[in-house]
Amino acid sequence: MKRVVSILTSTVIIISSISSCKKASTSAPIAAGIPTSQWTFNGVTDTGSSTVFATQGSTNLIESNDVISDSLTNFILLQFGSAPINNEKFSVGYKTSPDSGQCVIGVGYIDASHTVTLVGQGAGSTTDSVTVTIVNGKYHATFSNIVINQYNTFTGLSGALIQQ
Repeated sequence: MKRVVSILTSTVIIISSISSCKKASTSAPIAAGIPTSQWTFNGVTDTGSSTVFATQGSTNLIESNDVISDSLTNFILLQFGSAPINNEKFSVGYKTSPDSGQCVIGVGYIDASHTVTLVGQGAGSTTDSVTVTIVNGKYHATFSNIVINQYNTFTGLSGALIQQ
């Protein structure tokens, strides 16, 4: 339980620092022909209005946001234990700080007051993985049927995050 609380705290801090500069009501439309991020969780598909790769200290992460309305933004966050390199496959971990070769996946939402709520996190199933490729200097992360622990139920998370 301590580990989950620690990862939630770390995730909230990181997401808040990245998201605090964004205004939900001013997201730019995605231009035709430019690949976008998409992920499906609990039967709902979200499309990334923005997807960023960031390094803060020793934390490397990819975050994508889907602005639903002025008061709600869904997000997905991949936190890596080491900086991804081209064609690297990461196992999905479930710990405070992922080891080299691992990543932690979180899904949640941000409300109008910039309060971050994490609703699910990768359970660390031994068969789950994320593949990262780098195309023209942009990070692409793909994953399929990731086991997510959400309030003691397990559901699949699939998608592709493409840095914009």
